[in-house]
Amino acid sequence: MLDTEGRVASWNNGAKRLKGYPAEDVLGQHVAIFCTPDDVARQLPPRALAQAAAEGAHESEGWRVRKGGERFSGRASRSRHCATRAGRCVDS
Repeated sequence: MLDTEGRVASWNNGAKRLKGYPAEDVLGQHVAIFCTPDDVARQLPPRALAQAAAEGAHESEGWRVRKGGERFSGRASRSRHCATRAGRCVDS
């Protein structure tokens, strides 16, 4: 789950297995750490977050990056909802 700024707000064992990061390494980091340098340069992470905020959802397929730099093909879904954690609205 991401917070409204695109930082990782929660983590689970499935995410750890898929992406290689233990919770202590990823919590609070921006979602861009899972994106390729090309996607970051093209501003895809903030554009996806903006679309999810404006339209309620965003989905994409493409290369993602594991801890250590290994790439894998993946699908990402982000949706806006107003569950709160510590008084803040969080996105998934």
